[in-house]
Amino acid sequence: MQNRWFHQDGRVNADKVLAAESIYDIIIPSRERALALNKAYRVIVEDQDYIYGKDATSAPPENVYRQVDNKTSPTLPPEKFFEWDIRLDWANKPSDDSVTP
Repeated sequence: MQNRWFHQDGRVNADKVLAAESIYDIIIPSRERALALNKAYRVIVEDQDYIYGKDATSAPPENVYRQVDNKTSPTLPPEKFFEWDIRLDWANKPSDDSVTP
């Protein structure tokens, strides 16, 4: 998609997009990419292990760690770290008379 519909600097190539016959032409992968994704997905399904995820990819993702060592794993900056408990606190549930219909 990047090569087909965008300029080298990342801007949308409006001329090419407007020349497309339909949105289908814009979002459908090229024949080569479709075959590569099909092959990658077939390998995942045949193995049935999903240890690397369930998304079919023909190349390793660029923004994902290949391996994480728990002893030296990177930590998030404080502004990106949130600590909360998503479990329901049944001990502090409201009484029946405090609930309004």
